[in-house]
Amino acid sequence: MNTPANPPPKRAERLYRLLLKAYPAEFRREFEEKLVQLFLDQHRDATGGGSRSAPLGFWVRTLKDTTRSASREHLDQLRTTLTGASPGTLLLHSFRTPWRGFSVTFAAGVVITLVQLGTVQPAYMSTARAVINGRNDSLAAFDPHQRQVVVDALASDGNMGEVARALNLSVRWGNSAGERPLVDSIHRLHRGLEIRGYRNTALVEVSYFGGNAVENAEIANQILTSYIVTRGEALAQGRTDSAEISIIDQALPGRLLVRGHRGVMTVRGLVLSGLTGLLAAAGIAVLRLFFPSTWVEHGTPRLS
Repeated sequence: MNTPANPPPKRAERLYRLLLKAYPAEFRREFEEKLVQLFLDQHRDATGGGSRSAPLGFWVRTLKDTTRSASREHLDQLRTTLTGASPGTLLLHSFRTPWRGFSVTFAAGVVITLVQLGTVQPAYMSTARAVINGRNDSLAAFDPHQRQVVVDALASDGNMGEVARALNLSVRWGNSAGERPLVDSIHRLHRGLEIRGYRNTALVEVSYFGGNAVENAEIANQILTSYIVTRGEALAQGRTDSAEISIIDQALPGRLLVRGHRGVMTVRGLVLSGLTGLLAAAGIAVLRLFFPSTWVEHGTPRLS
């Protein structure tokens, strides 16, 4: 009875020829038959002693040696390709077969994903909500112009400056060199800020993104509070016509990452890289089907 670890010679040869697909095509054309003959001799020696562990160990060694040797051949071929080749030649050579097209495209996608993982900043989100109070007519609260005026006032540099001073952000965001300038704190606030007014409603939503969930909630709440305080002071002096707002939802520290989730980014990057690689391989296969002896085979020099 045959076991998977000890297939008969014909099946073993077919399996080994599949393993040889890992080598570059040029290498296989020159050495495949010699490698197969050597493999059959070694397979016969490994399976002739009657030990059940010997065939398994033989296949493990064969897989390891083939993987290492094929990788070395690909690296040698790549080194030869890169020496003195023009960019056009390199591009055509890299995409000459579907497998190469998939490998190059997938590798490029992985590199892009790694770069994104190295530069992205994980961020939580906290959101506070307010409603614009109508003056003499309930429809005034739904006036799109009035709502936009409130949104602009909330996001203004003046209001951001009040937020930075109230939360002492210039000191909090400073470094060993000292306190951060107020204008830098205002710019940083703008980078993490998102304010939206919903159409046909009096609702205004203030969201803040950052790596500190507790601080995000403080900032989102303070943006609304600073607007209310500033408006009240101006109203007491009789010099304001800005709309009154009431806070209806205080922001709470976010618990889930909304930006820069490394696990999600990794999976998404690998999936997109694989799909892009498959599309590249399919395109090359179509070209090889319709132009078998022109662009694909003779468009690039054969490298030794």
